[in-house]
Amino acid sequence: MAEPPLRRLRNCALAIICARPKEATIISSMLKTSTTISGDNVDGVDNGHEFMLGEMKIVTGKATTQKLKFYVTSSLSQGLVPFAISAGALISVLRPRFAIHAGICAGNGNLKNAKKPEEGTITSITDVIVTDEAMSIESGKFTTTSFLPEYKPHHTHVAGLEAFVEANETVPNTEAKVHYGPFLSSSAVRENAPEIFERIRTTVNRKVLALDMEASAFLELCAHYKHANVRTLGVFKGVSDVGDEDKRDDFQKEALRNTGTVLSEWIQHTFRSRTWEADNSAEMGTRLARNYYQNFISHVLNAVSGGIPASEIEGGFKGFSSGEVPSMLIVMPPQNKVTYFAHQGQLQGIVESHGLQDVKVGRPSSREDISSTFPER
Repeated sequence: MAEPPLRRLRNCALAIICARPKEATIISSMLKTSTTISGDNVDGVDNGHEFMLGEMKIVTGKATTQKLKFYVTSSLSQGLVPFAISAGALISVLRPRFAIHAGICAGNGNLKNAKKPEEGTITSITDVIVTDEAMSIESGKFTTTSFLPEYKPHHTHVAGLEAFVEANETVPNTEAKVHYGPFLSSSAVRENAPEIFERIRTTVNRKVLALDMEASAFLELCAHYKHANVRTLGVFKGVSDVGDEDKRDDFQKEALRNTGTVLSEWIQHTFRSRTWEADNSAEMGTRLARNYYQNFISHVLNAVSGGIPASEIEGGFKGFSSGEVPSMLIVMPPQNKVTYFAHQGQLQGIVESHGLQDVKVGRPSSREDISSTFPER
């Protein structure tokens, strides 16, 4: 039986979210994705989305590798607010363990003319800028005569990101460089980026490197969903222009290809030291009732986290997610034989005598007890 699209996406530990479909297509080709899922096949996701799925072998030891499943997708339209809405909805429904924002940006060309080059990094077209810090330039207050900006930098501190850039100063097989530094985010395409960079550099942050329309929203979203165990692994964007009146689309593809190359290197690097699949083997309940856990409890948790809703729970509850289960009581069958619970009457007796809640999963037309779905192996 084919795995439902929603479950396939939820089984991907990493989500790479771009601003536009064009960007997602090029990034996904650089990461060698193999399968595409349309949004109209995924429950709870807008039909306009497209997901390009792939697997990457991560070297986790001298002779061991582990598969990392990921997908590349995009917002339905670019801009601070549209991106925040689209990306927020995707993160809420698909619940990835890790998230990255990738695409293109305007580079701070002013730094090339700085009197003291050491005050900032020199950026060039098709370079890649990496960050875990960004701020919106749209926050503030309008008075009757002017706009008073309020700059609130958001820094997520992704472990190892700055050190990775320092150790990988150039994009492999190119002359493009890799930089680490703060982003500015605007709600509109700008042709006055040099003026904005100069104002911010002299009044707020002299190290700002890039201007885009999504980075600050992405980092804020990941901070908001931190309680749901969603972790950002940074923002990766290629410089396609300097945001002035001469901006063109000529270098977008090359900038995106460079971004995909650096992103692939970063994924390999950072996941060597990360855990992305849950391991409950050391939990007390697992050790005390290993067979029962493997044949029943683990299937319940996998079903819920994989997209099958616990759609009917007697006693007033309407449903729950894997992150909302307050506690669990395990009732062992005689001689640890789960076949003792094979009949509904026996299950119902246990439920009533121990004050448990009877959990059924599935859609209304095909609802069944999880306990009778997974026999003893």
